[in-house]
Amino acid sequence: MEREFHPALGAHTRAHVTQVVPAHRAANITAAKKLPQQFTCWTRDQRREGQRRTSSIIGVGCWTGLLHGWKRSQPAPPVSRRRTGPRFGHYDPRAMTDPAPASTPCPSSVWASADLSGNPHHDSEKHEKVRRMFAAIARRYDLNNRLHSFGRDQAWRRFAVRAAQVGPGDAVLDVACGTGDLTQAFAPTQAARVVGLDFTREMLEMARVKHTALDPSVAGKVEYVEGDAQRLPFEPACFHVVSIAFGIRNVADPSRAMREFARVLRPGGRLVILEFSRPSWAPLRLLNDFYCGWIMPRTATWISGDRSGAYKYLPRSVGTFMTPDELAARAASAGLVEYSRRFLTLGVCACYVFLKSESAP
Repeated sequence: MEREFHPALGAHTRAHVTQVVPAHRAANITAAKKLPQQFTCWTRDQRREGQRRTSSIIGVGCWTGLLHGWKRSQPAPPVSRRRTGPRFGHYDPRAMTDPAPASTPCPSSVWASADLSGNPHHDSEKHEKVRRMFAAIARRYDLNNRLHSFGRDQAWRRFAVRAAQVGPGDAVLDVACGTGDLTQAFAPTQAARVVGLDFTREMLEMARVKHTALDPSVAGKVEYVEGDAQRLPFEPACFHVVSIAFGIRNVADPSRAMREFARVLRPGGRLVILEFSRPSWAPLRLLNDFYCGWIMPRTATWISGDRSGAYKYLPRSVGTFMTPDELAARAASAGLVEYSRRFLTLGVCACYVFLKSESAP
């Protein structure tokens, strides 16, 4: 800002006409300075006239500046750089709008409320629905597992590895491996070969990404294969250990999967199954049902951004799945003998070990 005085009004009147004027109003002030200055003494009327004219010039400049500042404060209309028109360089003002972004299709719900009102294990489309469900939650699957099990899911997998009693040179098949947590837990053992199999490609992609972080000394023995637990793409009697963690209840036909496990196991081989269970103590069972049936579906859905209904299916699939005794009976019908059954974390999870008899083909 600069302070301007009108020189023609005399030194004794300068204090009355002092104006604080912005620097960019210099053009208006210059015009005011061009008033007649050849008179050494003005009468009272002349001084009043000079003061009036000066005030008018400065006032007009101020109003012009205010209007100019208001216009500059208004947001500029959006202008697209997209060229339109019949020839290069021709712009059509009517078409100068940014194109609307293409809408991303939202994933459709896999498990609707009507599907979960009954037993989801009896759904004729369960096989395909489970595949689509895991494809939708693959990217946040590990995060939700860690958070909602309070980190216990990794401890359960380590227990399953110890229960498998992997010997030197053994071949291990991890069915429904998902993102490869249990498969990689088998890698540091004495196994010569560890195969992770899953029928959801998106889960296998996450497993292969995690595989790059494995210790190079054990990473070479791990491989991943896309396949179905009900139709294993392997020769008979080629694995010493078969494992499946939290996957047997997601198989459309568990009995058929059990027969496939027995087929690829060598005589004396071990089948290790990790699966959710319900605590036997009633107060703890009620607390677990409230957590798994109300809290976890909401928080897990929010974290994963899932719209497939996966975390509504999870508690429903656990509550309607076969009991531990029924699971053991299915294994026995496939030629597998129960060796041990251990409940972990107050009965929230169960670890089963079945053996294939030495005399079995």
